[in-house]
This record gives sequence, structure tokens and C-alpha cells, in this order.
Amino acid sequence: MATNIRLSDIGGSSNRQAIEEPSFFRPRLSIEYNADKQPSIFSPDRTYTIAGVSRRYLRISVNNAVFMSKVANHCKARLIVRPINRQIQYPTIENVPLTWEGSFDDVNVKTITERNIQPGEKALLHVVFSDSTFATIGVEPPTPIHAVISTKAALDTFPPRIIEIGFIIGDFIIEVVITSDNGRPCKSYFVVHVEEQWNGLKMTKLSWFKGLAAKLRSWMRSR
Repeated sequence: MATNIRLSDIGGSSNRQAIEEPSFFRPRLSIEYNADKQPSIFSPDRTYTIAGVSRRYLRISVNNAVFMSKVANHCKARLIVRPINRQIQYPTIENVPLTWEGSFDDVNVKTITERNIQPGEKALLHVVFSDSTFATIGVEPPTPIHAVISTKAALDTFPPRIIEIGFIIGDFIIEVVITSDNGRPCKSYFVVHVEEQWNGLKMTKLSWFKGLAAKLRSWMRSR
């Protein structure tokens, strides 16, 4: 006799848990970004005297709800660039893994690519950073890069390899997606503004509607 197999029986146990558990037993993650009021948290500047480098780091806070929430296990984050205005040069790698900050009191210290987020906890996530020396690094085509996606390799290296993950001067729409073993994905859309000067790097969080519209336009251009 033939045996019927359900796809849910094949998937990993963590996926089944996320689907089958009632919503009030799951982690409830949200994304916060407010560089205007808290620049030391969301857009800190650092100068590394020994390396002769100045950097601006753009970070977001991923928050787990205090009440009726659980630990978000093995949280990972990725960045997707949504091209606008028929941009020719932008990061070429899709779904770039992002990096969690290791300490809420410092910048680019003990960074990790996966972490748990407790109920009521706020976890800082690196998104994009600029560097005063990026424009001097030769790339092809020869258009200077002024900011890069915050991969762990890029954050840990002086100078990092920047061509595949670099931004030229201009505005770029990005999508940041947070996933965990036991919760629903959490995502937000941002506009990254890149200037010639390293300390001109800025980011603005888009509303859900504007982000969805940008994603739709990007999809239509790719068809």
C-alpha cells in the first residue's frame, strides 16, 4: 500500500515548531532605527589611529517583545539590495549575511553571525559602514566605492575586499530580513544614502507600504 508523505514530516523539527506553535508562544521580533535621536547607538563614528582609518557604522536594533514572547533561537540576518532608477553599479551579491554586534556598549567588538535574543532584549545588527580609505581602493569598473555591506569579513579586515559588496555615491533601497529557528521572519526596508565623505553616510527606514512598492518595482525590472 502506498504511503502518503507530508512535506511537513520531512522538514526539520525547528521549522515544524515554528509553524505548529500558537502565535503567542513564538518570539515577536521588531526592527528599530532612530539615528537622529540616538546616533551613538545607530550611527556611531570611530577613528582607528593605528590604521589611519575613520569609519561610520550604521546599525539597527532587533527587539524581542517583553510579554508573551519566547527566546528567538539562532537568529540570522541578511541584506538584499533593491535597485532603483536603473542603477548600473551596486552590490552584486544577493542575500548578504549580516553581522551582530557583540556588545551594546562598544562598536565592532566580538561580532557574531548568529545569536539568540531573549524576551525583552535588544540586539544590535550591523548593516552598512563607510571608511575614509575606501575611495582609494582600486576597483573595476573604476567608480570609487564609499560604503560596504557589514559582513563579518569586511568588519574585521583593514582594508576589506569591497568590490562585490560596495556602494558608490547615491541612494540605494535595501531589505533587511531577520530569521530564527522558532519564529516568523522579520523584515524592514531602508534607503541608504552614500556621499563622497565617509561621515555623510545615512540611512532612513521606510514605511511598510513604501518598502513593498520598492520591492515590486525591483521585481518588475528584473523580469
